[in-house]
Amino acid sequence: MKTFLFVALYQPLLNALVLLYSYIPGHDFGVAVIVLTALLRLALYPLGVSTAITQKKMALIQPKIREIQERLKHNKDEQARALFSLYKQERVNPFLNILPVLAQIPIMITLYQIFLRGIDVSNLHGLYSFVSKPEIINTMFLGVVDLRERSFVIALLAGVMQFAQTKQLSSQTPKPQNPSDTASMIQKQMMFFLPILTISVVSGLPSVVGLYWVVSSVLAIAQQWHIASMIKKAYPTHI
Repeated sequence: MKTFLFVALYQPLLNALVLLYSYIPGHDFGVAVIVLTALLRLALYPLGVSTAITQKKMALIQPKIREIQERLKHNKDEQARALFSLYKQERVNPFLNILPVLAQIPIMITLYQIFLRGIDVSNLHGLYSFVSKPEIINTMFLGVVDLRERSFVIALLAGVMQFAQTKQLSSQTPKPQNPSDTASMIQKQMMFFLPILTISVVSGLPSVVGLYWVVSSVLAIAQQWHIASMIKKAYPTHI
């Protein structure tokens, strides 16, 4: 019996990838990965906008949140009720911030499964009846990089783009009143830890994973910049 994730995610993503590969001129698997990544980012764009609006509203009501936390610091139950009432009054859902991450995790895991099972026609199990299996798969990205092999250059690019993405998110996050507090220190550490971790992980995997990581990070940066500009115009000083 096929699992839910296989039917709901693995099959659609695999078939989309094969279709893109079949129809893209030159039959370059790397280009197919780039196009699929862009389409997935586009599909998640509305969720990104909603999250950005929530983050903006949360930043603007931080003084009220801190006042409630300080006033009711000895009564956690009353504090929770007061914060819930504030969120309801301001029409803010703080839990919306984690939705983009939750949405991307199963997609990312599924794509990694597709990539790690090997880019080979013998592993294309689960194709729909209207999707033809290619006779061969050209894994030479732009005729330069074999996506089945490891590539430290692509892994390094993935790390650089991860650093740029983390730095961008950090610059758009409201700065704490005390720059030396724990949250600020963790944020600074993560800015360097995540890129190093990315390079370490991606360098040991087929370069197709690194290519996906690079493209996903580039598109995430562009999308976040566009959304931030849009939110700034919509909410310059107030909600």
